[in-house]
Amino acid sequence: MKRLARPKVNEGYRRIEWQCDCGVDLYADFHLSHGKFIDKVEKALHSPGNASQGILRSCSDESEMQKSDKDKEQEERDESNEEPKVDQTLMNDSNLPSFLALCVSIGGIYKTLCEVAVSEQSSDASIFLAMKNQYLAKRNKRFFSRYFIKPTTVEYIQFRIWNFKESYISVCQRPNCIPPQDSSEYLFQPRTLVPPPMPPEVFIHYLEHGEGDLNPNRNDWIDPLPKRVEKHTSGCFGYGIHIIEKPNWLVVGVLTMAVLACDIAVTIAWSVQFDDVQGGTGIGTYIIACYTALLGIWVYSLGGS
Repeated sequence: MKRLARPKVNEGYRRIEWQCDCGVDLYADFHLSHGKFIDKVEKALHSPGNASQGILRSCSDESEMQKSDKDKEQEERDESNEEPKVDQTLMNDSNLPSFLALCVSIGGIYKTLCEVAVSEQSSDASIFLAMKNQYLAKRNKRFFSRYFIKPTTVEYIQFRIWNFKESYISVCQRPNCIPPQDSSEYLFQPRTLVPPPMPPEVFIHYLEHGEGDLNPNRNDWIDPLPKRVEKHTSGCFGYGIHIIEKPNWLVVGVLTMAVLACDIAVTIAWSVQFDDVQGGTGIGTYIIACYTALLGIWVYSLGGS
């Protein structure tokens, strides 16, 4: 039934389906221009995985052993025609530090930058846990965000840092903006990546996992996500992931039911105590009006986030 409820695959895309470590069935649509990368992704997602190898590295070893020298030379010529020229020393140096930029709304128009360090030993589990901790640390500074806000999707953005001390950023382009293919400041594979590098719904699903929920030996999504070779500096432009939040309507609904129950109790108590049904009804109406106004103001304020 869940598969029937999924949207149809758009023309020019191919769908991959797999099961998450938590048992949930997931899917992602990839542009056909990714070519062999789609096969490598599918094979990696259906295999146990290895934390020391990304999608491109882990899936290529076996095929490389089976290729003849002539086949390898032909493939190198094909890849040289497809991939933009970048600094190969940069791409091959696994010891270079890299940082994944995470942008979090902290109230009103303000958005702040968090940087998650990525190393050769990083796995999906460690990276998403680090991003979750950074996100919660920023979000929990707002009282209502702890219970009444939840992440719903992500946007891949270009941003500019305008306050380096507080790491405030302004969004320049959205929602599917990634570094240029020939950028030497960012690491990501494949270089001909068609955004988004990771489907937003899959990103949110991984982000919601807790410690120990994901296989620590998997490294399926680190390669496609753009990572800056050095930390961002004041005034510079960058590319990152902006977490979009919306009200947690389940919690809001429970709160609304609780307010209604209290409102009914107050109305009945006033009417019985003072034999004044009209006065009790008026107080109940006043309570509902105040709650509705406050809820509306709060929801409206989220529009700036």
